[in-house]
Amino acid sequence: MRYDPEIKKFALSIYFLSSRTYRELQKSIALPSVRFLHLFTERWNIVPGINNKIFEALKLKLNSLPLIERHCILCADEMSLKSHLFYNISKNGNYWI
Repeated sequence: MRYDPEIKKFALSIYFLSSRTYRELQKSIALPSVRFLHLFTERWNIVPGINNKIFEALKLKLNSLPLIERHCILCADEMSLKSHLFYNISKNGNYWI
């Protein structure tokens, strides 16, 4: 079954609220499976650096929280590169994997 992008976002926001509630709603509403949601988020091509997908995911998660729990800290740090890692040319040469 194909789902509209808005349905996918809606399903993710419900799942972020409560996975148990999501599974109960699946019994009465045609929602994507939990596995589909995991695959959907895994396909997001999030690369190092500032990326709008990261902020979209944070927005979905934070909108699902009560106002009192919407405290968020975004921390950026550097990392060391290991000798066994290689440069990924297929990703436009933007990062190391």
